[in-house]
Amino acid sequence: MIELNEFIRWYNTNYDAIVNLRNAGEAPLEAGLRIYEERLLTPKKPFSALHEASKKAYEELKPLREDVNPATSKEPTPKGSGTDIVDLVKDDIEARAVVGEQSYGERLKAFNGRSGLTDAYQEVVDLTVYLRQVLEERKKIKELVDSISGTLYNEIQPYFGTGSRAEEQLTKVFASLTEIKSLIK
Repeated sequence: MIELNEFIRWYNTNYDAIVNLRNAGEAPLEAGLRIYEERLLTPKKPFSALHEASKKAYEELKPLREDVNPATSKEPTPKGSGTDIVDLVKDDIEARAVVGEQSYGERLKAFNGRSGLTDAYQEVVDLTVYLRQVLEERKKIKELVDSISGTLYNEIQPYFGTGSRAEEQLTKVFASLTEIKSLIK
């Protein structure tokens, strides 16, 4: 069984070596855990249930720590059980048609004296600005989630013993952070 305080002392003492021995894309703490378990533990055993939960959350939150350009990132095949978005869009289109009718006295029709292409282009430019705003706001949320996760994993979690009430609460917090990550992909 890994003694947490012993690991922390070892990690702090060997930090420079850990950084040099880490795999591509591996955070120093991940490398430290791997190296410590590979080289110093027999048999290999986790710290505790909290360690396993925090390590899992740390791994699951890894995509949030990566600096990904939203214009080039590849998205996974969509899977979900949420609300049907097409139905929402249909409702939105009808609601906008009603607003347009109230504003202009009729629904949008062809050959109305306006340039549909110019109107559409202006709307797309506005949409692009709003989408970029959302991406920037999500980036900040991701940074906050990473900061919270890192603080809990690296600085707070080591001070609680196995089976404690605090361990239960931290496990719930890690689960919540993982859920936040899944919601803001």
